Amino acid sequence: MKKIAALDFDGTLSKGYISMEFLDYLFNNKLCNPNIYQKQMNALDNYNSKNISYNDWCKEWGILWAQGLNGQSVSQISEAAETFFEGFKNNIYSSSPKLVSLLKEKGYETVILSTGAKEVVSLAADYLGAEKTYATRISVRDKTYSGRLLTDFHLPNGKRNFISKLKKTNIYSWDDSMGFGDSTHDIEVLDSVEIAVALNPQEILTNIAEKKHWQVFSHKDVVYNMNKLLF
Repeated sequence: MKKIAALDFDGTLSKGYISMEFLDYLFNNKLCNPNIYQKQMNALDNYNSKNISYNDWCKEWGILWAQGLNGQSVSQISEAAETFFEGFKNNIYSSSPKLVSLLKEKGYETVILSTGAKEVVSLAADYLGAEKTYATRISVRDKTYSGRLLTDFHLPNGKRNFISKLKKTNIYSWDDSMGFGDSTHDIEVLDSVEIAVALNPQEILTNIAEKKHWQVFSHKDVVYNMNKLLF
């Protein structure tokens, strides 16, 4: 069985939030509900103003993401995602493809596990060379989005529940399993693996990582430190 390395995307492997920037792109191209878009902006303002927690913002984002694309053509959104990603990919840290390559070289299957939208996170995963992608998905009916989520990654326990189900499949060996994340939303993954890495962590995760004796790296030193760790 292969070892697994589960990696968050936003903040961990890239600057910013890919799905929020994609949402802006869709709004500017009249491909999402403008009223729902405004609700998304209000939720983001509430998070940035510290009126709601990161986890509460993720929960609200997921629900509104599905509602905002209700009735849109899947093929049209997919085409928009590809065009958008060409402009976004420069936000991915230069060390991120190197990290993924190193993990694969050391016998890990690299799995991107993200709250972000599958439409764009999957493109980022392909760019990085990651082998599998699990991200927020909306159900589809008659080649259009239904407005209903198929996944629960946006919920506080969503990633933990996914990891628990994945462990039961016996696809991977969890000896020396690794997890990478930057926010409190990733704690459930970092708690589930043998080697946890807080990568470009938010301050609150840095404090938690230090208490739990997790590795703490930045995108500037992660490849160097992982080479030492996996020697």
